[in-house]
Amino acid sequence: MNTLLFLLLAIPRVVESQFYTPECLTNYTSFFNSRYDAENNTLLLINNTQADKCSDICYNYSNCTGFSYIPSPWRKESSCILTTLPFRYITLDYDLGSAFYLKSYNSCSFYSSFHYLIIILAGLALLALCTCCCYKWRKRQIRSEYRLIK
Repeated sequence: MNTLLFLLLAIPRVVESQFYTPECLTNYTSFFNSRYDAENNTLLLINNTQADKCSDICYNYSNCTGFSYIPSPWRKESSCILTTLPFRYITLDYDLGSAFYLKSYNSCSFYSSFHYLIIILAGLALLALCTCCCYKWRKRQIRSEYRLIK
């Protein structure tokens, strides 16, 4: 019971804190499990923030070319590092759970259509399963009726 109560209280906090990196931010290309944090080309370091707020700040700077977002399960520890280097000069380091977002044109339409496709396919699979179960149940009902023997 205590475990269930813990999960009910903890899971919404983790999701709310944006522990994960977003799949897509409009006007950015995502590079997952990558991070750039060379101090000599850092435009700005922002702590206690979310990825969408970092994207707004970077978008408003004319010399910001992208940013690394380092999530944390606690909102006060998440951070992002804005950079001024063109992408061809940026070497990204592997960092599980982080993401580098390059300023570019991206409408995120692929991600939204991909999610709709998954939802539609799951709905069709569920409809097929329900139809099959109803057919089997109806067939079983017809067989179980008593019939007169002549």
